[in-house]
Amino acid sequence: MRPDPAGNPLLVFSLKYPDAASVLHARPRQQDILVVNGRYGVMPTKDFWFLEHKLLDPLQRSMISISAEADPVSAKGQALRSIMAWNLTNSVPGSAAKDRLFWHDIANAGVKPLDVAGFDPQFEGVLTRSDMGRILGLLPNLKSKKAVKEHGERGVQIGVKDQKLHVKYGDAPVLDIDFENNSVEVVKLRLKVTDLYDLLRKLIDLEVEQFRIAGEAEAMFRVSWEDAFGFYDFHMPACTREGRLISRRVFPMRVRLPAFKVLDREPGIIAAE
Repeated sequence: MRPDPAGNPLLVFSLKYPDAASVLHARPRQQDILVVNGRYGVMPTKDFWFLEHKLLDPLQRSMISISAEADPVSAKGQALRSIMAWNLTNSVPGSAAKDRLFWHDIANAGVKPLDVAGFDPQFEGVLTRSDMGRILGLLPNLKSKKAVKEHGERGVQIGVKDQKLHVKYGDAPVLDIDFENNSVEVVKLRLKVTDLYDLLRKLIDLEVEQFRIAGEAEAMFRVSWEDAFGFYDFHMPACTREGRLISRRVFPMRVRLPAFKVLDREPGIIAAE
């Protein structure tokens, strides 16, 4: 969790490993579950796994509500080493009354989470759910380990020219999709076929009809959407012809200190903006 450019809390999901460098940004519609504006925090792995287990089942998920408290204290009123706690309440009869999950200050994290920095899109426009399905249909079926081993290191070329999105994979004919966008130049990038295949399968399963995509040549691809629960930006690094990820837009999360100024009404008093 970190502040966005406006200072509002932003959830950041990423893995610790550079070879799995996709990053998801999420802004929940339920604003009262992020109550620590301007602060950086990480959820311990064990707490995240517990939360994931609770939320994976749709029926169980519908029974859980989340509330948040900043600078939580113990039952005895003692301060805890956390900047925020999530209290999970399960309405199912006989379940535990409440589970508490904690967010720790990022300064205490042994490994900083990965995040996106410096992404400068050269094109941006909207694709429909049907368009996403057409792109998926161009790709090989990668449900088996054998298929992944055969195709995993290959790249899918995506290009934008003259209000068209061009998608090329292997020896298949180029797929052309009408794509109204803001680009004034030809832009091309490659994406790892296994990464794009997995992403498209997930997106098509969502109850969402439109997605905004953006890209920067030899750098990064982004898909954005929204639903009843929040707003999402999924960032995927581009790859080389050999299938190696280009991670020049993915870095360990950078902590930005607040800017300071001298208050005119009280000379000599410094305050954070």
